[in-house]
Amino acid sequence: MREIRDLLLQPDQVNPLIDAVAARLAPIAPADLARWSTATPAGASYSSLATPGPGLQQGLAGYVKDLKTFLFTGGTYPWWVDRQTVPAGGWITRLDTVAADTSIPAQPTLHYVGQTNYPMNSLTFECLPFADPQGANTFAGMQWRLAEVRNTNQPAADPRLIPPLEWDALWTSGILTTWSNRVTIPGVYTKTNAVYRARVRHLDKTGRWSKWSAPVQFSVTAVDLTTLLREGLRLSEIMYNPPPWALQQRRSGVPGAEERRKHDARSQRAGVQRHHLYLHQRHDPRARSDGHAGPGRNRSQRQVPGLAVHGLYSGKLDNAGETIRLKTPPEPPSSRPRMKTHPLARDSGWPGLVAGAERSGRRHLSCQHRSGRLARSR
Repeated sequence: MREIRDLLLQPDQVNPLIDAVAARLAPIAPADLARWSTATPAGASYSSLATPGPGLQQGLAGYVKDLKTFLFTGGTYPWWVDRQTVPAGGWITRLDTVAADTSIPAQPTLHYVGQTNYPMNSLTFECLPFADPQGANTFAGMQWRLAEVRNTNQPAADPRLIPPLEWDALWTSGILTTWSNRVTIPGVYTKTNAVYRARVRHLDKTGRWSKWSAPVQFSVTAVDLTTLLREGLRLSEIMYNPPPWALQQRRSGVPGAEERRKHDARSQRAGVQRHHLYLHQRHDPRARSDGHAGPGRNRSQRQVPGLAVHGLYSGKLDNAGETIRLKTPPEPPSSRPRMKTHPLARDSGWPGLVAGAERSGRRHLSCQHRSGRLARSR
């Protein structure tokens, strides 16, 4: 009962539902009112009732207003035949009396602690510690949820459509039996230009649930791709001086087309993803999250299976200190934020085996950035 009251039986949830149903009845309501306002025989019409309702004078809109008043406002009206007076707050407050329980855990308090503007890859929330009137050490579980609700800033295209209801969760954590005051909701369940509510509730060892926390309501913004690239990009293969066998393949438009290696078994077990980049000239690569990418000399490179082409290039590196820069792709070029830079020269500390001897994909050449810089392993 407490859950229904918290999530569904609220004015901002029920009133739009009433409006949507009324919109479906609107085309036939005038005909119905005309038929039964003064119908015969006696006692069969609205006007012959001892206490006719508001619909006789106000039509369907009068009934809609009356229903909302009865549920959530209260008052005294003669046509409320079972009880002519309803206390302030409306009939719905009766459910609060029925659901009252002084032994349930305290209602949690929820806070958003993710990045500013709710980017969909940073939907992190925290709640205050568990508290229970039955004493300490009574925690048994907790549950987080996310639901979409009506966007009041965007009028419905069709008033007959029932808007999103908080009762219909898009995502829940399930019952978590280990306490944690923080959760990150998967952004895949969200989209921009929509409104969401996050909540949490607590369970004690007697099986009693707390009330759901007051909601944190928000709209998400798009993922910060620049931050994601900085965190996850790996320069895993750089061959500035490919061996002769690679030069033959290079004529096909694949720069230094050394064999592309999959993640090693340990990386796969750990869930590590690496971007395999084949960098041989200045360019603006765009790496797929789980694939291989590199620049090409001509469009024919698009025909090479498993290698994505991002940018064309000409010329060559001269081993005299040229800089490889990774940038995000937005235009104009002058506004592109720099991702990573590293000078390429004979004395820059690169392992000797990449200088025309072996494949660049050796494990000892796997380059990962640490503390914001490229770290070269030898």
